[in-house]
Amino acid sequence: MVSLSLLSRAEAGRPAVTDCALSLPFPAAAKTGTSKDFKDNWTVGYTPRTTVGVWVGNFDGTPMASVSGITGCGPLFRDIMLLLEKDNEPAEFPKPPGLVTRPVCPQSGLAPNSRCPGAQDEIFIAGTEPKDTCPLPHDGRPAAGARAVRASLVGHPSSLRILFPQDGDVFKLDPVLRKRFQTFSLRVGVPARADIRSVTWWVNGRSIGQTSAPFIKRWSLQPGDYVIKATALSGGVVQESRPVKISVLL
Repeated sequence: MVSLSLLSRAEAGRPAVTDCALSLPFPAAAKTGTSKDFKDNWTVGYTPRTTVGVWVGNFDGTPMASVSGITGCGPLFRDIMLLLEKDNEPAEFPKPPGLVTRPVCPQSGLAPNSRCPGAQDEIFIAGTEPKDTCPLPHDGRPAAGARAVRASLVGHPSSLRILFPQDGDVFKLDPVLRKRFQTFSLRVGVPARADIRSVTWWVNGRSIGQTSAPFIKRWSLQPGDYVIKATALSGGVVQESRPVKISVLL
């Protein structure tokens, strides 16, 4: 299934945005799905009071004309939600314990400095919120520079660390999707203050290439078991990440 996840959220008492079928004037979460050949689609969502599921398709299994979960089920889902909630006061989702809200720089994801172009509130599990201040000068440098800083500081590792995939991950090849589209991005976090200019990626002991900041490498999936690691030169010393073991299934 090819699907789209989103959180439909509009402030109570304000008009909902009308350019999206899942925009609602009260807090709601929704998930849509669309078959690859458009045979059917669905939308499932909920408020703190109500859960709604909608399916659209032809009973004989024939494809529809590019109808997706947003365009097919979305308007029906919205109308049903509006009907069910029309006499209710908007209700917020209960906030789980152990969460904190902190402002972050929209470019680096770190605590904003005085030059950051605005700040936005993000929710974190207590203890994982950014401790460092954004180092970007915001002086007109290309956006790629901001992405590089963000990628290099994610998680603030004290040593080279693979961020994706994670050890023990299992991936399943799609039997329909063309092989050239079945790839993912290898990502690595580098120590915040390390002078690392490039990272070498290794799969099963063989180098598959080098990447510069933000140190992302696209990798094509093939069936098998793999050990992935990254190495980098910092201050004349080779740093090596802990290996990550993954499996790719047919």
